[in-house]
Amino acid sequence: MLPGEGSSDKYNGKYSDKYSDNIMESLTIGVAVVDQNLRVTTWNACMEQMTGISKREALGSHYPDLLRELVTPVPGQPDLGLVISRVLISGVVEEIRNFKQKTRDGTLLVVRKKISPLKDLDERVVGAIIISEDVTEKVLLGEQLRQAEKLKAIGEVAASIAHEINNPIGVISAYAEHLLEKLAKAPSPMGEEFARALRAIDEEAARCSAIIKNLLVFARRAKLDLKPVDLKQLIENVIFLVGRQAEQQSVEIVTSFPDGLPCVLADAIQLKQVFLNLSINALQAMPNGGRLYIECVVVKDRRIQSRHAAGAEDSGGVDENEKRYVQIKFSDTGCGIPAENMGKVFTPFFTTKNNGVGLGLAVSHGIVENHNGTISVESEENVGTTFTVTLPLGQI
Repeated sequence: MLPGEGSSDKYNGKYSDKYSDNIMESLTIGVAVVDQNLRVTTWNACMEQMTGISKREALGSHYPDLLRELVTPVPGQPDLGLVISRVLISGVVEEIRNFKQKTRDGTLLVVRKKISPLKDLDERVVGAIIISEDVTEKVLLGEQLRQAEKLKAIGEVAASIAHEINNPIGVISAYAEHLLEKLAKAPSPMGEEFARALRAIDEEAARCSAIIKNLLVFARRAKLDLKPVDLKQLIENVIFLVGRQAEQQSVEIVTSFPDGLPCVLADAIQLKQVFLNLSINALQAMPNGGRLYIECVVVKDRRIQSRHAAGAEDSGGVDENEKRYVQIKFSDTGCGIPAENMGKVFTPFFTTKNNGVGLGLAVSHGIVENHNGTISVESEENVGTTFTVTLPLGQI
C-alpha cells in the first residue's frame, strides 16, 4: 500500500456515505429499508413527514409494528408485513397501489408502495426496500373528475326530463285552480270535499314544480350575479334563519372567523342557499342536540388544505402571484354518514330521509362549482361530518 492510500480510502468511503445520505434525505418519496427480520435500517426525512415517526424512533424498530397504529384495516387491503415477508422469500418486486394509512396527527393518506428485494454482492436477499409515494392528491383529483363527469351526465338527462314534466305539471296546476274558482262561485254539498282534493292537487303540483326548478338549477347552472360578499355577514344571516331550530334541538352553533376576512366575488343568494342547505343538514343529523362549528380559513393552496380536517390559518407574507382561497367548514357532531354512502351524497335524488327529495346537496355542488370552487365531505359514523366549501379569492 502506498503512503496515504488507507486514509484516502477511508475519506472516500465517508464522503460516499455522506453523499448517499444527502440524496436519500432530499428525496420527495419515502424510503425505508428493513433487514430480514423486518427491522428498520433506513428511514428518510420524507418517511418522517408521511408518518410523523422520527428516524430515531424508527431505526431498529419492527416495521409492521411501527406502522400498526397508523393503518386501519380496510377490506381488500393487503397486510403490509405479509407482503414484505413474501418479497424477502421470493426476491420478486411487489406493489400496493392505494394503501391507506394515517399520519400521527390523524391525516388520512393514500400511498403507493413498492417493495423491492435488497441483495448483497452474491445476489442473496438480505432485506427489502419500501418506497412510499403519497398519491392522495392524484386519487382525490381523479375522484373529483369522475364525480364531475357523472353529475354532468345526470344533469343533462335530468334537464331533458324536467322539460318534459314541467308542461303537464303546469296544466294540472292551472286546471286545479280553475276548478277551485268554479266551486267558489257555485257551492254544492260536495263542494268542500272537492275543494280539499283540488287544493291537495294544486299543492302537490307546486311541490313538483319546485323540485323541477331545483333540478334545472342543478343541471343548467343558473347565471351568477357576482358581487363582493361579506362571508361573515352572510353566515351570521344563515345562523339567524336556523337559530330557532337549533335552539329547539339543543344544538350549539359556534363560529370562527379570521381577522380581516376578505370578501369573495360571488352570488350572495346562491351562496346563501348552499350554506343554508349545509346548516339544515347538520341540524337534521343532531336531533338530540350537539354542536355545529362553522369556520372560515384563508389558505394559499386548496389542494394542500383539502387533505387536512383541521386547516391552519395562512401565515407569512402574501405572494401577489399566488392563488388564495377561503375555506368554509361546517362541522357537526351528529350521526355521521355511512362509508357506503360517501360517494353518493352529491348525487341528485339520493337521500336517506323519509321526507327528503335528495336535491339539496346536488344543487349546492352545482352552485359551488359554478363559482369555480369545490365542495368536499369527511365523515365518521357516530362522530360527525364536515362539509368544506372552497372558493377562490379574486380581485375585487
